[in-house]
Amino acid sequence: MQGSSYFRPIALEVDAPTSEGASINVSKAQNVRIVNTHATVSALVTLLQIDGDTIIGTFSLAPGESVILNKKKDEELFAAATTVKFCSVAR
Repeated sequence: MQGSSYFRPIALEVDAPTSEGASINVSKAQNVRIVNTHATVSALVTLLQIDGDTIIGTFSLAPGESVILNKKKDEELFAAATTVKFCSVAR
């Protein structure tokens, strides 16, 4: 088991949108569990400012890796592939 991370899902898990224009705020979540379900390919995840046009930052998610990202409620996310899933969580 990779680390010990406890969280509670508070929305349905969704496929990540794959373009800036389709980015989502993941139910206005402040904490988002992000998982790359692909077995062999990393995926780039992008965090956008509230305006949906300004990139705050990006990171690569390794195959099978999951993280919990803290963000502002209106900030939006998208990823390079729909093998990335987003879920709003409480910690």
